[in-house]
Amino acid sequence: MKKEWKWTSFLLIAIIVASILSSCIGEKEETPAPTTTAAPTTTVSPTTPPFSFEEIETIRLVVEQSYPQIEEEFSLPFADGYKQILESVGFIAVDEKATRYDATLLVEVTGEALGANYSGRYLYTGACIECSFSLSAPNAETITRRFGIEESCPFVYTSTPLPEMPSDAPFESLYDVLKLDLFLFVYDVWGIDLIIKALEDEDEEIRMDAAWTLGDIGPEAKDAIPTLINLLEDEDILVRVYAAEALYKIDPERCVTTLIALLEHGDGEIRSSAADALGMIGPEAKDAIPALINLLEDEDEFVRLSTTVALGDIGAQEAVPALINALKDEDFMVRNFAAESLTKITGEDFGEDQSKWQQWWEENK
Repeated sequence: MKKEWKWTSFLLIAIIVASILSSCIGEKEETPAPTTTAAPTTTVSPTTPPFSFEEIETIRLVVEQSYPQIEEEFSLPFADGYKQILESVGFIAVDEKATRYDATLLVEVTGEALGANYSGRYLYTGACIECSFSLSAPNAETITRRFGIEESCPFVYTSTPLPEMPSDAPFESLYDVLKLDLFLFVYDVWGIDLIIKALEDEDEEIRMDAAWTLGDIGPEAKDAIPTLINLLEDEDILVRVYAAEALYKIDPERCVTTLIALLEHGDGEIRSSAADALGMIGPEAKDAIPALINLLEDEDEFVRLSTTVALGDIGAQEAVPALINALKDEDFMVRNFAAESLTKITGEDFGEDQSKWQQWWEENK
């Protein structure tokens, strides 16, 4: 009886302990029988935040080029051009052999030489290039974009030397345009701020390319307007022109107002560039006509020259008397372009003969 009581007590205690453990850890899930299959070597925790491309500082740049028709070694300087663009927007760009980087940008370029028969001779006078950008990083979905450009074969070809081999095709002229597509890719991934940063690069070509890209983006690039306005006073004339063109594509009204103000700038080169830009805008810059007419009396002959051309391009009928007066300018180029603008505005052609122009104006004003 004693022995039986001991076993009963032991069983009772075991049941109580099991009950306590069950209340602490909950119901145990059924565990499958062990197998010999190895567990995965890597596991991504569901609590790991997704990778953000905003975290990238260093980009490994890999450029692969293919020109199937060209047997000899041939390549375009995409690697150098893209490296410079990446650095202009704030990244550290390293080559494909690097071991430390945050992301990889794979650029795949395929080029095709286009040809046509010219008087029985086949010449490679055109070209086509397709380019894809693939940005990849750990724990992130790869972003891929494709671009392409083609230069068709002209109907008549007279240049020398003759492009008789596929490597003679005009690939380089396409490269100058296609390399800018990396700016558009950067905009697509990171937004406008990085392109604005490139406007302040020390290289004038980068500043021009960034301005061109912003103009291509259009009104969505409105945050770039203050920086573009600053570029209208850039030391490089082409940068000023590109900035003005971009500003016009983004906000035409503000562009014209800004350029009119620059017509009174103390630097003659900037006054001249502002007049050039207004001429490029054309008739929509008509509000600038009074200020441009005043500039026909500017002390700088280059300013007067740009002004005569601008008035003709705008089609400023009210500027005819001032342009007739400019036919006696001391600078022969100013006189020449004043005559051309008068012809463009009126449809008449009296050359640089001021008296005939004056007579015609008196009869037709």
